[in-house]
Amino acid sequence: EVIAIKVRTSTAETINQRYWMVSHHHKLDALTRILEAETFDAVIIFVRTKTATVELSERLEARGYASNAINGDMAQKARERTIEQLKDGKLDILVATDVAARGIDVPTITHVFNYGLPMKAEDYTHRIGRTGRAGRSGTAISFVRPREMYSLRHYERLTSGTIAMYDLPNIQEIGKARIERTCTELAAIVADKELTAMREIIETM
Repeated sequence: EVIAIKVRTSTAETINQRYWMVSHHHKLDALTRILEAETFDAVIIFVRTKTATVELSERLEARGYASNAINGDMAQKARERTIEQLKDGKLDILVATDVAARGIDVPTITHVFNYGLPMKAEDYTHRIGRTGRAGRSGTAISFVRPREMYSLRHYERLTSGTIAMYDLPNIQEIGKARIERTCTELAAIVADKELTAMREIIETM
């Protein structure tokens, strides 16, 4: 019997791979604009260092996102508890290092961000493989500096995928997404809550 191991690593066809060039805009501002425009359930943002996980998570929390960091300095139980919070919907965003995110399997992860491009193709494949699981579709967005384009194209060849450029949403698109999100939230509230008292107030007004 012959066992053949493919050299090329293919990623799931359900993963939509994109990149955004970071030469002119601040990363955090760009990330916030994308999160405002995209519809997501759960997100993992990959950074390179333990310190960066905490710093970015705190900045996202300051901007109103339910975010937490996960890195190698955390005890195993603390990491597991944080992952469970992501599964239960208590967290929207997990900021992680490659080592800490090994083995994470959360089907509701719709988006993966490479806040810093990984050094190895294996890490890139592992990162984006956190989404597009269990038959669901997912999106992977990489922030790339001009000098990193060669590495990105190398990852593209190895994964047998196409990494297209991401169009950063403009103010109008963000505004439209906010309105749609608000309408969805209001519809859910109206469907689930007893609003007789509130209707009386509105009618009086």
